[in-house]
Amino acid sequence: MRLRALVLAVLVLATLVGAGCTMSQGIPGLLGMKWGDDAAAAGERIGVTCKEWRAWAGGEGIELCSNIDIDHPVEAFGEAAFVYIFRRAASVVGVQLEYPRCEEDKWQRLQTTIAKELGVSTAGASIYTVYGDGSLVHATRDRRDAQCAVTAAGPDLGPAFQAYQLKLALGDLANGLRPH
Repeated sequence: MRLRALVLAVLVLATLVGAGCTMSQGIPGLLGMKWGDDAAAAGERIGVTCKEWRAWAGGEGIELCSNIDIDHPVEAFGEAAFVYIFRRAASVVGVQLEYPRCEEDKWQRLQTTIAKELGVSTAGASIYTVYGDGSLVHATRDRRDAQCAVTAAGPDLGPAFQAYQLKLALGDLANGLRPH
């Protein structure tokens, strides 16, 4: 069990620290939202009204829209998704899309569409592309609950998102190595 946790953690750390693809040109936004747009206005343009914002678990003064209407998903990359908007002060700094009931066939379609639309590599179990300006695209599938998530982070969120993912991976490693 410990060896499996260690191998998994090393693979995650390798992806987070440098095995992901790095490209020079950044991603300017997602779903028609641009980094720096007013978060409330940008959300309304795509049908997402954020009445409540909560602190993002990764800190850094980032807030996350926390009142997603599950009856009104948004079409993104050819599939219905729930949209979470990240903001700092009033400005959009990132977007996360969550796709419920994301079985293997849906995940394959998502990966193909994301790669085509954003010009990123799908050569792995997940997509993790970091751009020279600090922005990034991260797409992954959690097989435990068959949910996929796609995060696009602008330069104001990208480095904090990377640090948060690393913290999560190290926490999983520590837990896996702890005697049970």
